[in-house]
Amino acid sequence: MNIWKYVLSGLVLVWGLGTNKVFSQTYPQTENGSVVYYKILSAYPDYEARNLCLYDNTTGHASYDYLLRELDPESRQQEWSLITAKAENDTYHLRSRSSYHYMSVSGKWENNHYVQIFSTKKNDSDALKITSLGDGQVSISFQDGSDKRYLGASDVDANPVTFSSKLKNSPWAWKIYKAEDLANGILESFVPEPIITVSERTIHVAGVTDWETFDVAGRLIPSDQTLVAGGVYVVRIGNMTKKVVVK
Repeated sequence: MNIWKYVLSGLVLVWGLGTNKVFSQTYPQTENGSVVYYKILSAYPDYEARNLCLYDNTTGHASYDYLLRELDPESRQQEWSLITAKAENDTYHLRSRSSYHYMSVSGKWENNHYVQIFSTKKNDSDALKITSLGDGQVSISFQDGSDKRYLGASDVDANPVTFSSKLKNSPWAWKIYKAEDLANGILESFVPEPIITVSERTIHVAGVTDWETFDVAGRLIPSDQTLVAGGVYVVRIGNMTKKVVVK
């Protein structure tokens, strides 16, 4: 499997190959007229205990632009805006509050690592998708042709991390907080709520990775199956169930 690596101070960010999922545009850019800033922390248990947070180092004239550093609620270099890329694709651009640089997955090779380069133009950055993994965790990904790559963290001194489809509690899992909440001592991560839609007689659930559809007889229906017009179905998301009528 091809993995792109991004060197951090002691850690690396890596993009691992994954599969397509449905996402929801649920991270607001503004609330009550004010810009919303977010902090993005690793949810991997080995790193979560250290509160390692995405950090913009582009103004530091250092070797590496993209770091993970321990959480500092007052640091604007750890604060990010999620700028809508294409609402119909539920994608975002990630922009630093400190430098206004947009994150790009383009980079360059340094030693044995493919190092992140920040873009200063929105149209040069990559549209990212965010989806809930449950328990306050999310994955962050971008579309690479017909493939999807997920952002993860790995120890630069250890063996390269291997991508796994089990994203929860893995190096590919993150937690997103509102910066204002952290500054006020509120430690609840911000997670997209699942949104159920029907398009061309197919049910879609945005904002989660695991869900099931059943007919009224309790039979499991494949997620990509074209359904009967006028049919009634039940969507189960964790412990929550929703009745859906297909028109």
